[in-house]
Amino acid sequence: MINGGPAANYYAGPGDGSEYSTTAVNCLFEFVMIECTEAYKVYFEVMNMLCCTFLGLPPLVPSIAGSDRAKAIVNAALLVWPDTRCVLCWIHVYIYLVSGKFAKYMSSACTAETRARIEADITALHYARNQEMFGFLLECMLKVWTREGEQTFAAYFKRYYGTGVWSRWHYSASQQPGVKADQNPQETRHKNQKALLGKGLLKATPYVMANVSAPLIVASEGASNAEEKKWPSVLQPVPRLSGTVAAKARKLGNLRSIKVRIIARLFPFPITRI
Repeated sequence: MINGGPAANYYAGPGDGSEYSTTAVNCLFEFVMIECTEAYKVYFEVMNMLCCTFLGLPPLVPSIAGSDRAKAIVNAALLVWPDTRCVLCWIHVYIYLVSGKFAKYMSSACTAETRARIEADITALHYARNQEMFGFLLECMLKVWTREGEQTFAAYFKRYYGTGVWSRWHYSASQQPGVKADQNPQETRHKNQKALLGKGLLKATPYVMANVSAPLIVASEGASNAEEKKWPSVLQPVPRLSGTVAAKARKLGNLRSIKVRIIARLFPFPITRI
């Protein structure tokens, strides 16, 4: 299930705890058999149609499109919005850094000191002030890494995180004031959705997704997970979706999922389009 919507940032002012709050509200859902360029292209085109048909606005033309390193999302975004600037989420780069996945591409002779220095270089790259500064610093780092015997890692990093769209993960990559190159609001929302559904509904049949998972998520999206002090005073926070309701929906979804699986085995039929 592909879902998304607008993200908003709020600044409540100093002295009241957490001054800065960011949130995303998903408003459009799409069921697909597999994530691919065509699936995302349809999704973005429907977003355009909704703006025109239901809101009476011009077609949506986002200035920034951020994603993890998913070619399907970037390719689809550029097909629908050729002038949109695509950026790479820094948090996904950082997760690779702290989880040690980058270290897998370093040589067996790489010392702990060299690895620590390379990781510090990567972190420093995120704070480049512009694309020119990012490119200059990266080239300097690549030369140092190569001189230290990590030419394989240097080539890998330049190819996957230092070329074209994939080099836009520094602090000002969006070229838009206040817009960082990360997907924190949406990732946080997805985390909440997974917790809401539970393991039993994360991978279910189309019937269960359409009749249980999607309505449950839509109901949750109507609620706010922000505390009152984090929002402008003109907005009143809506209570969270009841944990009891969510638990009952998950239980119902699991039962329906079992029934549908049994029926599918008894009466198999091809699904050509959902």
